[in-house]
Amino acid sequence: MTIKRLLILSSIIMLTLLMSFGVVAYLMLINQKDLVKSSEIRYQSYLLADELRQSSDDLTRLARTYVISNDARYEQQYWDVLAIRNGEKPRPQNYERIYWDFLAADGNKPTPDGQSISLQNLMKQMGFSDQEFAKLKEAQANSDGLVKIETIAMNAVKGQFDDGQGKFTKKGDPDFELASKLMHSQEYHVEKAKIMKPINEFFAQLDHRTQSKVNYYEGLGNAYFTMAFLLMAGLMAFVVWFYWIFNLKVRLPLGGEPTTMVAITNQIASGDLSMKLMNTGKEIGMYAALGTMSEKLKEMVGKVNESTSQVNSAACEIAQGSADLSQR
Repeated sequence: MTIKRLLILSSIIMLTLLMSFGVVAYLMLINQKDLVKSSEIRYQSYLLADELRQSSDDLTRLARTYVISNDARYEQQYWDVLAIRNGEKPRPQNYERIYWDFLAADGNKPTPDGQSISLQNLMKQMGFSDQEFAKLKEAQANSDGLVKIETIAMNAVKGQFDDGQGKFTKKGDPDFELASKLMHSQEYHVEKAKIMKPINEFFAQLDHRTQSKVNYYEGLGNAYFTMAFLLMAGLMAFVVWFYWIFNLKVRLPLGGEPTTMVAITNQIASGDLSMKLMNTGKEIGMYAALGTMSEKLKEMVGKVNESTSQVNSAACEIAQGSADLSQR
């Protein structure tokens, strides 16, 4: 292989490896962004799901507190929780943090209000699946029994009772004992469990879906990393190969061995033109040039020797003629 072909081949290999490494690096960057995005979606989705569970617990706590204390603030907070969840009232900023416990303590909102948007619409924006929404609808359907018990208990505190038509128009004395019993009865816990069962299954589906997405991008990132490592190893192998072939084709022929160019040029410089260049498999273009130069020098030396002989002969003849002329 000639030096020119070697350089062309080396350039193609080097360019290919560098371009491939650049493409893989770009894909790694894009995948990293997707991984961060999927992790953020997983986190935000979990916050929304936890808000659903937390709001259910808040409703239970506020209803129980109201029937014990008969404090209208807790009843109002009970309906506010539902209104915020349904998008009927502004949603507090950073609602995933502690909110109702602080509000119950001093009556002051720990964070300002934000936009009015339902929890369900937030879940849609976050890309919740149809299967997950099906579990939420199941939990909502099961909540009717729990809401009925809570409604009866809170109206009993006011002295309002069911008139038989689902309306609380029947008046009487407040029945705190009945309200407390309803809110802590076995029936209440059964109805609560009916709601939490699909919510728990919803959590499992959400966790599996979001974790699968994260795992996908993590696996893709590992694959890209492996490709980058292999390309880097290939680049290092190419450098080693190029050094070896360059050493074989260029450096050794230009070194100090008897058959190298340095030795040849030194021999020519000393006047020895008898060396013949042998085909060693390492020849490059300069070998041919040295061979041509050696042959031309031989021809020139031969011509000079021939001219010198002719001059010497002519000088001898002139000298002899001069001697003859002197004798005459």
